[in-house]
Amino acid sequence: PGNEGPSAVLPVFEAYQAARLQVVQALAELVVPPEQRSGAEGKVPSATDAAEYRELLSALENYAPTLARAVGPLCFDVVPGVQLSALVSLSRLARSSDKLSGTVAGASVLPHVLSLLSSQMVKKEVRVGAAGMLLQVLRKEEGCRQALEAGVLATLIDAFDEFEPEMKTLALWCLGTLADSSLAGASAVVDAGGARVATLCLGELQLPVLRIAASVLADIAKHEAELAVAVVGCGALEALAPLLSSRDPVVRAQALRALAQIGKWGMGAGERIPAEMHPTLVQLASDPDDSVCQNAATCLREVARYDVGEAAKLVEAGALRALLHALVTGRGSPAPAAMALGLIGGYSEELAEAVVEAGGAPPPPPR
Repeated sequence: PGNEGPSAVLPVFEAYQAARLQVVQALAELVVPPEQRSGAEGKVPSATDAAEYRELLSALENYAPTLARAVGPLCFDVVPGVQLSALVSLSRLARSSDKLSGTVAGASVLPHVLSLLSSQMVKKEVRVGAAGMLLQVLRKEEGCRQALEAGVLATLIDAFDEFEPEMKTLALWCLGTLADSSLAGASAVVDAGGARVATLCLGELQLPVLRIAASVLADIAKHEAELAVAVVGCGALEALAPLLSSRDPVVRAQALRALAQIGKWGMGAGERIPAEMHPTLVQLASDPDDSVCQNAATCLREVARYDVGEAAKLVEAGALRALLHALVTGRGSPAPAAMALGLIGGYSEELAEAVVEAGGAPPPPPR
């Protein structure tokens, strides 16, 4: 008789735990788009599947407040499996539509999610799930606004040094999403110290961290000259230079993208791509990777915009043949290389002749 009480109560709690887990897992599966479902790899969803999914999203949007109230508290669950599955389901809801993202962000869950990011007391999988949910919320305008109000930037920056590489990658991704969203978002990231953090990460060894960190700097610098200057003030040019010789093509491409976004403001009050980088840019314009080649040509185009002196330096560095090679081989988009050749040749007859001699334009017809 003494054991009847515990043996009778335990199954009740086990059933309750199983039911919580079943609910959040079913919701997570429900919102997976047709093209991402198991067995649908490489297949285009039929019109019927697409229509049914739109109807499903419409129904979920109608029930969104109820769903958020029901699932949100499970992010606080004492069972890590239930907690993680709840985060995954809310993450997928937030990714599905702007309305669902706003509902998820407004469900009083964000403060708890932010506390999970900085806590060393929860399992790594739960913290990664929290970061993944936050990233999906930030990809929608309403979710982004509410996350900023909840203090997302202070949380990410303050806890960054304690993050392991996977969490650093996700945190940087969040910073990049905010910076990419708008001028105001990029300014907020800089004011919070995000540009400094991303620049310091360019000295890390992990490839995912390097790739995303360079991308964050590009997303900040693209908006205005003042932000590009702020990025350079964090030491970005010096930190990006070694990445141009990385063995990883994605790292090279992202570093070049950041340089191009910084350098595009060089005609005004912004920063220019230093002349000592020109030979490396010329070399990378013939890189076997399409993205590297295109981004290097974009950097050369931005340099060519500055003035006739910079254009002449590019010619001396051998840029014409590299640009022509990029143009002829069709590495990535040919537009940057074509524009760079046109800009260089447009400064003077001497530079125009140099472009013609390199094969970048047909010779003028005889008079």
